[in-house]
Amino acid sequence: MRRGLLLWMILLGLASACNLPVAFNPPAAATETIMPTPSPTLALTTTPVLLSRNHLENMEYTLPVGLEGEQVSFRLTDGVFQRGEDPAAVDFMEVRLGDTLAFGDLNGDGLPDAAVVLAANYGGTGVFVWIVAVLNRDGSGEQAGLYFVDDRPRVESLQIVDARIELEGLIHGPSDPGCCPNQPVRWSLRLIPAGLKPVSISTRIGDLWREINLEAPLENSRVGDRVEVRGGVPVMPFEATLNYRIYSEEGVEYRYSYLMVDAPDYGYPGTFQEQIDLSSVPPGVIYLEVFELSPADGSVLALKAVRLIRE
Repeated sequence: MRRGLLLWMILLGLASACNLPVAFNPPAAATETIMPTPSPTLALTTTPVLLSRNHLENMEYTLPVGLEGEQVSFRLTDGVFQRGEDPAAVDFMEVRLGDTLAFGDLNGDGLPDAAVVLAANYGGTGVFVWIVAVLNRDGSGEQAGLYFVDDRPRVESLQIVDARIELEGLIHGPSDPGCCPNQPVRWSLRLIPAGLKPVSISTRIGDLWREINLEAPLENSRVGDRVEVRGGVPVMPFEATLNYRIYSEEGVEYRYSYLMVDAPDYGYPGTFQEQIDLSSVPPGVIYLEVFELSPADGSVLALKAVRLIRE
């Protein structure tokens, strides 16, 4: 009896154990961490401040006056400055800003500078025209250099390309009357600490452009005590001679001499090649100009200039 009862209790315990609920602890749900989305950062771009025509028409300029090297500073008002009322008076002066302007970077600072035309009259019929380089000082103009063009020239094109002021127009040839320039020219000017200096000058005489092809040295070449100057011209210059000069960034002239051109005869193309002694030239940035002078009036017919580094 007892044995039967004990057996029954064991069977009941096993059955109960099989029916016991099993505790289920599900894995904790993965918590998604949402990182804050950064606000988009806008690239800050600075728009260069332009030199407006209005500013150029009302800023201060300086021009030479007379043959003594005297300079006079003045401020334009709406593109005009006038000193005195009587054009026959000794101190009369009238300056006007030309219609032709050019904009572009002249000094490599990324700001758009300007090139303007100033026409000055000191009484009489002469109107003396200058190209003026104006640097952009955060929207304010500052005259940085000027280059004389001619008395009553015709400036047909003015632009700034690769930090150079490019000009095309008509100036007076040796036999042109004062009213009527008839000599086509193409000029390229660069701004350096010494002012506005020519890089290239070409003059058309008849159907031929007088120009200088400078093969050596190349722009920004490093040179020692001697430098080879080599190139050619489309027509042999007067007396088969070209001139050259070497000067510093500040305009100090170190050498002025000449090169001989080899050509079959007058009217034919020619070449030149010579070693120039630089032993007396101090180290630093220098400029070499090779140019042809007009036998009629001494003006520059053709020119080519390069920047060099004297080591």
